[in-house]
Amino acid sequence: MGETTLSTEEMVHRRKNRTKEAAKVFLLLVFLLAFWPIREPISSVSAEPDQGMLHVETMTAYRYDTEGDAISHSVALTGERSEISDLRNFDSRPVLNPKANFTTTLPVSSVSEGYLIPGSRYRWQFPNLDVGKDFGPTVWFEGSLSFTPDLSASRVMTPSKLAYPGGTQTITLSVTPRETEIAEQMRCISLTVSASEDDSIESSVFSVTWPSMSEGGEITHRNQTDEYATCDIAKPKIGITYTLVVAINIDLKDGIKAVEYKPYAYVRDRVYLPSFKTINGSSATSETETGTWTWKTTSQHTWLCWNSIQKEVEFLSYSRALQPIEATADFTPSTLYLKSKRKSVTCYIEVPRGYNATDIDSSSVSLTNLNGELLDAPLHAMGPSEIGDYDRDGVRDLAVNFDRQALLRLLEVGEARLTVEGYLKDATPFEGTDTIRVYRSILKSCRGFVYRYR
Repeated sequence: MGETTLSTEEMVHRRKNRTKEAAKVFLLLVFLLAFWPIREPISSVSAEPDQGMLHVETMTAYRYDTEGDAISHSVALTGERSEISDLRNFDSRPVLNPKANFTTTLPVSSVSEGYLIPGSRYRWQFPNLDVGKDFGPTVWFEGSLSFTPDLSASRVMTPSKLAYPGGTQTITLSVTPRETEIAEQMRCISLTVSASEDDSIESSVFSVTWPSMSEGGEITHRNQTDEYATCDIAKPKIGITYTLVVAINIDLKDGIKAVEYKPYAYVRDRVYLPSFKTINGSSATSETETGTWTWKTTSQHTWLCWNSIQKEVEFLSYSRALQPIEATADFTPSTLYLKSKRKSVTCYIEVPRGYNATDIDSSSVSLTNLNGELLDAPLHAMGPSEIGDYDRDGVRDLAVNFDRQALLRLLEVGEARLTVEGYLKDATPFEGTDTIRVYRSILKSCRGFVYRYR
């Protein structure tokens, strides 16, 4: 047979095929040479140990809440008790059919509802647990329980009262760890301060000064947002006071003259019990002071288990709109003439029993209301003020002055009810009202009588 003549297009196509085949052979040789020393399949190469474990942590928690501002390590507190068991999957495989059982002789008030098997109070069944996922059933016990905290803590607000429109409040949250009753393996102290909003105020975290670690301890976590500031201190030193200082911006809502405010704060003392234990198989058991937890799966894993005890004290939030205390206001002179050229009028202010004229912030005093109507703009007191006893009744008063010409421009002939408002130095509001007579001018004076145009 004669030779077949190939077209240029067919020759290019065959050349490309031969190139592809040669590349495949080359890659196969590289692969074989690279893994020739390996005697076992690649799949048998083990990962890092932590990546092949399930973490089971069981925690018994005691919680006490108070409207006060301090607790002592030597005083027994009465609060709630609960217990939680967390399963966290750091394994490289899903956990198949995880179940949790809890057995105790203590009275149980309730359990977490998620995935609870009907007919049993202490058994949970969860869906398969993927890598990086976690679950945790919780048990609450009946009645309150007394316990002694292993720390002292306090909350201090400066100032505790704020006048409209608001300002900055500094919260100092302090905690001093004491000797614990538990032979601890690891300990962590947490401090948190939260801002809030209610019918009277809006607040947000402005700045934070974190606790000093100069005398021991280590901050392992800290976070600041508009809503809160929190930090964790590992290995705290016994007897050293750790202080978290948080500045909060507080804005009073319209119509609120003043507010007394305490932000929510809490301290937490968590002790990890010795010792950690590692279990291989399809189940793990943890013994706690309140009962026994058992986790079971249908898959094989390495379990890392530990227990902890947590004691938490919550300083509850408190917000109260302050109503003005009733003061006595006495304007002198009590008769004013619209054509008067004098520069000032004096008002003497007395506050009720339990307060003192020296408590008044003279810079806050203003005339705000005329004949029951709110002025478009308050008329502020001017010049120096003076403490005395103008009416000689044995009760000290504060004398303040108002611009007479500015006041006269607000008045008309007849009676006028003038209301002054202000604040004590602790931001407690007060108000007082006096009635004066207003005439146009003095017509003449004759034989001791004064005739006026009205």
